[in-house]
Amino acid sequence: MYDNDKFNRPIMWHWTEAEVSIDLILRKNAVVRRIRNKLKENKRNLIKRRI
Repeated sequence: MYDNDKFNRPIMWHWTEAEVSIDLILRKNAVVRRIRNKLKENKRNLIKRRI
């Protein structure tokens, strides 16, 4: 395989300025915040059940 093979290279994730600003707007949105909190709560409950 070649060094520049895109499937073997570790994936580097870079946020663009647009993605960062969209993420900040979404975090401030009350509805999105409630959904995120619900997802986090569900994740915590799943972890508790496994223990």
